[in-house]
Amino acid sequence: MSRRISNAFSQPPDWEMDEPPSAPTSPLPSPSSSVPKSAQSRPKPPQPKQTSQTYQQPLVVIIGGGISGLITASDLLSSGHTNLLILEARPRPGGRINTLSLKTANGVPYNADEGAAWIHGISEDNPMLEYVEEGNVNVVSPVNPWMHPSPTFPLFIGGRTPSQSSVLNGLRQFSILIYAVNMICKAGYGIDGTGMRFISVKEALEVVRREGKEELGLIKVKDMSGESRAVVRFLVHMLELWMGGSLGDLQVEEFGGLRDEGWGELPAEPSFEEYRNVKKKHRPKLYGDFDGPHGTVKGGMGRIVEEVMRREPRLEEKLLLGNVVEEIDYSFEESENILVKVKGGETYDAALVVNTMPLGCLKNGTVEFRPRLPNWKTEGFKNLKCGKYKKILLEFEEIFWPVDQEIIGLVRITSPVKTKLEKNRIIDIGDKLFLDNLWVKDGIPVIEAVLVGDSARNCEGRSDKDIIRCVLELMKMNMQPELKFGKFVNGHVSRWEEDEFSLGAYSYFGLGATERDIDALRKRIGKGKKGILWAGEATNSEYQGSVHGAIISGHEAAKECQGLIEGEDFIRVDDDAEEKRFWGEFCKEEEVEEEDEL
Repeated sequence: MSRRISNAFSQPPDWEMDEPPSAPTSPLPSPSSSVPKSAQSRPKPPQPKQTSQTYQQPLVVIIGGGISGLITASDLLSSGHTNLLILEARPRPGGRINTLSLKTANGVPYNADEGAAWIHGISEDNPMLEYVEEGNVNVVSPVNPWMHPSPTFPLFIGGRTPSQSSVLNGLRQFSILIYAVNMICKAGYGIDGTGMRFISVKEALEVVRREGKEELGLIKVKDMSGESRAVVRFLVHMLELWMGGSLGDLQVEEFGGLRDEGWGELPAEPSFEEYRNVKKKHRPKLYGDFDGPHGTVKGGMGRIVEEVMRREPRLEEKLLLGNVVEEIDYSFEESENILVKVKGGETYDAALVVNTMPLGCLKNGTVEFRPRLPNWKTEGFKNLKCGKYKKILLEFEEIFWPVDQEIIGLVRITSPVKTKLEKNRIIDIGDKLFLDNLWVKDGIPVIEAVLVGDSARNCEGRSDKDIIRCVLELMKMNMQPELKFGKFVNGHVSRWEEDEFSLGAYSYFGLGATERDIDALRKRIGKGKKGILWAGEATNSEYQGSVHGAIISGHEAAKECQGLIEGEDFIRVDDDAEEKRFWGEFCKEEEVEEEDEL
């Protein structure tokens, strides 16, 4: 998930790294529980305005029946605004939340999330927990497992498990690299005169390797073993998994606030206990995450969509499935309102439109806007990126991998002499693999492999058979001879990058992107009280790329709609001068900000 990183520190919960994480000691909040003071700043559904005046409710059209669109509609319905429609292109609600109902070869049913799957911070502050019943959460890790993996998670390097000392040395070196990246940000590497371009994480790591000893004075440990270097490579790969893109596509500014200073307290060859104690004292807190453990929803993330629909039964009649929007006309030439045209179907005359289409569709021009969107908005599209993230479900006759931990890592030690399998590989999927062990939560012999960034991009247009073959080959190269590889039975490959209604997984900051780009994406356009509003995970700078970010954006869009409808936060303007002021407002804000910077 893409999100900002803060240099604030938080104390993680006490846990034992040599044991699987247990459920949190404090119970999860039930839907009826009171909202704590710490959560009072979270957007609330708008409340109906008390008025004796009767009026015809203007039509609100919400484009997209993903979680942000459903939340927007639910809040509006709860506030008393019933004249609305949700246009969803797919034959189902949920968008990039899609829980598959599958069966093993033996007929054992199980659910698997093809799309969004994680709760990033199991706490009362996380709005996702409002829609998950108490006890319906699988706790995977007490902290963010991508940024702070446990040193005891199973890792296979070139067919063997590394020694504990190799893992700990690799973890220490990784901490040094992260600290060095932070120092590079502070030194201003790669920033041009306008301050708008930032170097990639890949470039930053190359700077560390090239100049670290002489200029940064950070890397002063003795040469690592091949195993320790492989550990570092896998941990760096975890950054790619977290963000949804390859190192060359991720800007180092995203990691500029991550200061893992605890490495300085570690000896050159730390013991397990020394590493554990230092990491418990020094752990960066991430923007975008909430406090608490990370986990998944029992039965799949689709349960959240079902709960939103259950709580507001009127959503079902407002949700129009299979309606592909092809044009949004906000020229106000043919109508005083905005015209939303559905492919081969109706044209809706709406006072307000809430656009929750995924960033990938916006970047691709899936929908035609009349007139064209302003440059300040389309420029935001260009800088923000859509992640390549592919899940491959693999079923085996029986489990042969470690049974007690959900996350497993594989790394191939590179060699100038390629094996027969490597020579015959038909798709370049890299030399590292992240595995999610479904046995832990479902008791089934199924494992989920994840390809991200370039590895996922290289699979586009290839058959499921070819992709699965390459993944199985990489697994064999890294798990044998340590493990006796089992017999493969069946598989499934996700294709969000090729899905015409998503064209990518989740959004993140590309090179040169700033929060201004998200501000531009989120900013309303239109005329007077009528316009197009924007919602979805890509419009939330702090929680970008997450389900909770999408939920929060839905609450905010509903509140903005209600303000426009009731005239609470918007003064209607009709004359040309005021209309120009409306259109130029964003650009003026940018000019002021630039002057302040100078």
